[in-house]
Amino acid sequence: GALRAGLINAQTTQGAGSCLAPIGGKTFCNSGQNNYGSVDLVKALQESVDTYFYLVGEKANGVNGDGHAIQDAARALGLGSHPGIDLPGGGSAGIVPDNVWVDRANAQIKAAQCNGHPTAAFRLACSQGYYYPPWTVGQNIGLATGQGYLEASPLQMAVAYSAIFNGGKVWAPRIATAILSPSGQLVQQLPAPSYHKVTIDPAYQALIMDGLHAAAQSPGGTSDAVFGNFPRTVYGKTGTAVRTGQADQSWYVAYAPDAKRPIVVAVTIEQGGYGAAAAAPAARL
Repeated sequence: GALRAGLINAQTTQGAGSCLAPIGGKTFCNSGQNNYGSVDLVKALQESVDTYFYLVGEKANGVNGDGHAIQDAARALGLGSHPGIDLPGGGSAGIVPDNVWVDRANAQIKAAQCNGHPTAAFRLACSQGYYYPPWTVGQNIGLATGQGYLEASPLQMAVAYSAIFNGGKVWAPRIATAILSPSGQLVQQLPAPSYHKVTIDPAYQALIMDGLHAAAQSPGGTSDAVFGNFPRTVYGKTGTAVRTGQADQSWYVAYAPDAKRPIVVAVTIEQGGYGAAAAAPAARL
């Protein structure tokens, strides 16, 4: 999204220091307050340099908080909507937040909870006029590393990553191709998997894939200790979701190319810690 919006390019280097200068009264730091120096996009993906992406989130927020470069890219890749799997409900839609989403969510809560006598859980929200704090640049900075109000399922992440790898096909996942009788006769042929196409600049795709491959199988990559000696080419990204009152949630998405059966694996493990600690080893298995 940042590449498409012209906020960064292949030569952009940024993110030096263990933390950014305070923005809106809040300090945003790398995990463990590590200082990776000023890096480009490939290196930022390889080493998970939060400060690089925080600056992307700041730029992408726009002058008045109405910049949606990150949100537009996420939604194009299937986040924030039902993935359409052939199960009741089609899979969770999740949330891709922005200023419009916050305003709409607050209006819905006000209409549902603030007429008459609100319950204790919503009493403060009704008195101050909002449940979700108004959108700020800090919200967009957090979104750039997948924090804040963002909600996504492993299925959605697998679909999104597969679209990056396959050049823009956002698939509606299928778990079944046909219904057979007990004797093996065809009862019903089910609809073939479908997709919608999004435009991904090949140059942007190459940059991102370089970073994901380096993250998995180059020294210094966040999951090189897990996949560095793996006997197949792997592109992968660790993720660590911060959850209030719980240990960190571990995430990993991996792609292994193959001429006949390429595969994407998405794993999340609640309270599993860093992505390389639990989800990446599970993805390797």
